[in-house]
Amino acid sequence: MEALAANTVEAVDSLRQIESARLDAMQAALWPQALSGNARAIDTLIRLSARRARLMGLDTQQDITLVTVEYRERFEAEFDRLVATMSGERR
Repeated sequence: MEALAANTVEAVDSLRQIESARLDAMQAALWPQALSGNARAIDTLIRLSARRARLMGLDTQQDITLVTVEYRERFEAEFDRLVATMSGERR
């Protein structure tokens, strides 16, 4: 099972690299047009940038932070409950 998971991770990384190279090529082709003020090229580059951010997981940090805060609050509440329970048992 672990070997399958490792192969899957390697395959995903490989596909991510291929897609990133494609995005690089598209960006390079559109860049001169965008610099000259071509609104369509600028719009396309913005969408390519957003796609790259999703592909590389750059947009996920905020979600991870929110989940971490939620679990921390739950952990602290449970910890406080356990301490209170143990304090009550020792009396």
